[in-house]
Amino acid sequence: KLIPKSNDSNRRELLKLLMKMEIPESKQSEFIDVCINLWVDVDIKPSVRCYAFRILIDYAKRYPELSQELIPLTKEIYMDTLSDGIRRSLENRMQQSGAFE
Repeated sequence: KLIPKSNDSNRRELLKLLMKMEIPESKQSEFIDVCINLWVDVDIKPSVRCYAFRILIDYAKRYPELSQELIPLTKEIYMDTLSDGIRRSLENRMQQSGAFE
């Protein structure tokens, strides 16, 4: 399993490390699925969810077809649980990526 169930602090730190690594192509779709599952679980701490979505944005730059799948994940149900700062940060990152135009 790419991200074991553990406390949110450990998950966040693991996501930070994985952001800096090149995930093998054979594991990328599984990793994307893990990040989507972390993002949609609004009971997980916003910092973990933020890193998961940042990773998804990075993958959307590489795989433009992914951006269309991510757009529904930016609905208020997922964004409202974030602080204003995290929300703005993700919105800016999405805009700067160019993958969501």
